[in-house]
Amino acid sequence: MPPALAARFTTGQIAVLRIVGDEVMAKGVCGLCIDAIAARAGVCRRLAQAAIRLAEGDGLLTIEERRHEGRKNSPNLVRVISREWQAWMRRGGSQKRNGFAFESARSGERPSQSSGRCRTL
Repeated sequence: MPPALAARFTTGQIAVLRIVGDEVMAKGVCGLCIDAIAARAGVCRRLAQAAIRLAEGDGLLTIEERRHEGRKNSPNLVRVISREWQAWMRRGGSQKRNGFAFESARSGERPSQSSGRCRTL
């Protein structure tokens, strides 16, 4: 997310919006459920909901609710509509991430470990 937009949000909210942004970059739309977004961002479910609703209120996102009468609802579809954020994602944002850690210069390289056991201090 561009720094000018990120300045409006707390660290936890930025983490949620980063997960949404990564999913939109990968698939064009974020179809993850709130629990999955919250777990990946490391925040509670309510904070994830509030962050997405706040970004929607600021005109950064749209939320398409997918209700089904008489059965379980499908996860909402979240799309980024902010031109500034879309341009940021097209440029590549800050750094690409692979899971929770930044990718190393040589992909596929694993951190070296001295032994298979945990060290005690």
